Amino acid sequence: MKYFYTKYGTIVDENMTPIPMVEGNPIYEAYLLFLQADGTIEQTDYVTNEELEELRRTSIPQTASKMRFFLALLNIGITRTMVYDVINQITDENLKEIVLIKFDLSQEFDRGDEHINMLAGIFGITQTQLDDLFIQSNT
Repeated sequence: MKYFYTKYGTIVDENMTPIPMVEGNPIYEAYLLFLQADGTIEQTDYVTNEELEELRRTSIPQTASKMRFFLALLNIGITRTMVYDVINQITDENLKEIVLIKFDLSQEFDRGDEHINMLAGIFGITQTQLDDLFIQSNT
């Protein structure tokens, strides 16, 4: 893996993914291991932060397999049991059934699914963190 400074100081990997400086994030942890192994960050004249953010947004996978998504959640301390416990606390029976059907029968999850976003909000997962989960689920 190679890492680069953009001309504005943002650190990105060779896939142009910005490195989130969040302890426990697998992308950040890989970056730390790279630095501990005496890796060097190359200076570049890569894009502006705005262009970089647009590249990041367009590079986010729009689907993730159910298994890999649950493994990514586990990496941030959210178990499958915790997810189902939250789903089972939904008081609107129709909504609960819709969410259970999606979680039980889907083979993959869609990034834009309103119920994925709803559950992310309940767990305090930001949109950027949710993006990171979909990226991690596809690596």
